[in-house]
Amino acid sequence: MKIKYSILSRGTEKYVRHGYMAISESKDEKQYIFDLDHNILETNEIKNKLSFPANFSIYNIVFSRFELISELLFRRVLIQDNILICGLGSVGITCLINLLERGYKNISIYSKNLVYDLNLIEKKYNVKLLQVAEIDDTYKTYIELTGDSLVLKTIIESVSFLKDIIILSTPRNEDYFINPLIINRKNLTIYGGHELMGYSEELRNQVFIDLLKSNIKNENLIKHFISFHNFSSKKLEELLKKKQNYIDVFKY
Repeated sequence: MKIKYSILSRGTEKYVRHGYMAISESKDEKQYIFDLDHNILETNEIKNKLSFPANFSIYNIVFSRFELISELLFRRVLIQDNILICGLGSVGITCLINLLERGYKNISIYSKNLVYDLNLIEKKYNVKLLQVAEIDDTYKTYIELTGDSLVLKTIIESVSFLKDIIILSTPRNEDYFINPLIINRKNLTIYGGHELMGYSEELRNQVFIDLLKSNIKNENLIKHFISFHNFSSKKLEELLKKKQNYIDVFKY
């Protein structure tokens, strides 16, 4: 089995090469997504793999894989509306659409590198997405998607009582600045959202297939968020230097 596509993540690319999620060519009417070591191509040796029917488009597959992160959490947690999304990268844009599909309407966005066309989303879901320049106590739920521990610190210090804080990103810096006394005294609720920890492989795979099926109706919208490139080391370096948030996919 060979790799057909690879998904680039600017956050994890320093740890692995050629992207951090690989998508296989179809075999026996199935395809696979897997992470970590791209040299391991036997499906029985791949850690954290997802298998699915081969008839879904690459747009749907890539988008659904990022959306899996928020979907697993939202299936077990009912959060308060009036939401601030902090960071609108690959996981952020899929999380936003996931929330809108679930009927949430009161959503604001804090992002330093906002390049997605939100007009398309606003038109489809009949909402107005407010873009804000700072984090304050205006909201009931805060979703951290930047991977920056300082942003998480700012959220916890800025909010008042009984707020929900969701951590869907993986912090890249090694210093953490969260004071547990603040969490205790403000009665904050914090949810972790790592999709590979705590869930069985069977559940993750079923949720992923559910997303693939539900996202068929959104394919025209989804295509606007994904950029394709023929793989080359030069192109990889070029993309890693950019700060803009896109879902980048390499075709081999």
